[in-house]
This record gives sequence, C-alpha cells and structure tokens, in this order.
Amino acid sequence: MTRRDGVDMEVPTAAETSQPRTVTVGGADMIAFLNANDIWVMWPDGSNLKQLTTDGAAKTSLQWLPDGQSILYISGKCIGMAGLDGSSQSIACFNSAQYLEDISVSPDGAQIAIALDRVLYVVPLNLEALQGARNHTDLVNMNGCLTYSELASKGADWSSDSKMLAVKIIAPQNGVKVDMVRVMDVSKCGSTPPRVLDTFPGPRFSMIGYNDAPYIPSYDWDGEWLFLLNSRVRNDVYGYLYAYNIDTRHAEQLDPMQTGCCYTDAQWSPDGYYVLFAYQNISLGANSRNLLYLIPFGTIGTNANYTPLPLPEGFLAKPSEHPEAAFRPVK
Repeated sequence: MTRRDGVDMEVPTAAETSQPRTVTVGGADMIAFLNANDIWVMWPDGSNLKQLTTDGAAKTSLQWLPDGQSILYISGKCIGMAGLDGSSQSIACFNSAQYLEDISVSPDGAQIAIALDRVLYVVPLNLEALQGARNHTDLVNMNGCLTYSELASKGADWSSDSKMLAVKIIAPQNGVKVDMVRVMDVSKCGSTPPRVLDTFPGPRFSMIGYNDAPYIPSYDWDGEWLFLLNSRVRNDVYGYLYAYNIDTRHAEQLDPMQTGCCYTDAQWSPDGYYVLFAYQNISLGANSRNLLYLIPFGTIGTNANYTPLPLPEGFLAKPSEHPEAAFRPVK
C-alpha cells in the first residue's frame, strides 16, 4: 500500500508484475467522466486515461452497468451505451419527448430510474425490454415499481440498499418554483404516493446564490445519511458546496479549497470515505481553470492542501464544462 496526497493506492509488488497494475481508492478502481462531450475513463489517481466515445455529442448521466464493462448515458433524447472495449450502442430514443434529463441505476442492479418529461419512472434494468421503449406508455408497460408524477421530477439518486430514492423535484416555495431534493421510501412497489422522508433545502437550510438562482446543478448521496449538493452562481453549474445530513437534518457549507467558491459534481466514492469534485477558483475570474480533485471527506476543514488529479493540459477546457464523474465499484 502506498499513499499519494492522502489517497491509498493498491500497487502490485515486483513479484506481481505478471498481473495488470491496478489503483483503487474508496472502493473504486475506475472513474468514468466527461471531457469535451465525450466519455473517458481513468484510474482513481488520474492515470491510464482512455477515451471511449469520439462523436462529440453532448452527454449526461453516466451510469456504470452492473457488469462494470459498460456505461449508460443520455445524449439528446436517447439513452446510449459505451463499452470499455470501444463498442457503442443506442439503447432507446424518446423522440416525441420534450425532456430526457436523467437515468440512475440502482446499486443492486435490478432497476433504473428514468426522468422523462418531468415524470420519474422506476423500471426493471432490462436492456432488451428498454430497447423497445419509445414513449411514456412503453415505460408504463414495463411494469416498473414506480411512476412518480406528483411533482415535476428532474432526476433521482438511490440509497445503498436500493429501497429509497432522492428525487430532484421542482416545487413551489414562496410563490416561486425551485429545485429541491425529496427523499422517498420506494421499498413497497406500487405505493402511491411513496412515503416522503425529507425534502431540502426548503426550510432546512439556505445556500449562497439559491435565492437568485433556485437550482441544484448537482447532488449526490452516500446512500445512507449524507448528501453533497451545490448552488448555481457561475458558469451554469458551479457554485457553493454543501453537505446535508438527513438524520440530524443539519447542513454545513464545505470549502476544501478555502476560496469559498466554486464547486460542482461532487460525488461520493463507493465506500463513502472519499469525495470527487470539480473546482474553479472564483478569485481568478476568467483565468480560473477547471480542476478535478479526489480527497478524503474527513479531512475537509483541516486546512489540508490538496493536489488535483493530473489530467492532461486542455482537459475540461471550457468554463462551463463539468465531468459528471461516476465511480466503478471494485468487484
């Protein structure tokens, strides 16, 4: 075991040179992310970069499939799949829809949540069946666990036991429609509406910039108690970073880089000990660069100095670019 900037790295000894070198951090051995609208993968220390797609089409919602060899994603009104072997495939296109905003695969690999036209569908993760879906009726006919339309939904994240969903909704607050995260119990299939466990920020806490731009560009759940989310104050998706505990209902602003702003796409590692995030130093104005960090969560607030992942010059070059990274759990 060696360490680099506080990150544990499993590196084989000389006696193990017949085996491929691997790097694991936080229960993950690979990270998929977006750069210039294409999907790349790398080891958690930023090495072994590989480009999977080359079409340059805008993409979102990277999701590893349970086999760890393929990644689902959204491009336009279509769900696509990119393989580590360089293969690509269109899974489903919803051409008559206005919005296809998010997909989220459950940790047990059994279900997928799809946000289509602000309705959230939770259906079996059956790619063959999903390939036949073209509209809302087709998703309903997949006999999924949930169709949620009580409030407009823009996406979802799963608890670690696949029994709860954290849904990004559009809800009224003080006469204005705002983004919120609603945590719901979906363990009982067909329960309408599902039991609501918490909704935030709402009355729980406020984020800098949220009153002027009431959006949540990114959020992530450790699957147990802790959420990471950011406001929107800069370049569409960057803002102030917060942690929220749904058990204690306590929130705190996080600033690992000690500049106040700006952060986006904060993601928990599979074991919940590390956090990956993209960062822009707001004090540098137009000269700020997009940097990607992977750090131990427990060291935030200790004045620790962190080193960004060593991505090549020119990666994440546009000011509004953000990686939407996804960890591949170690098998």
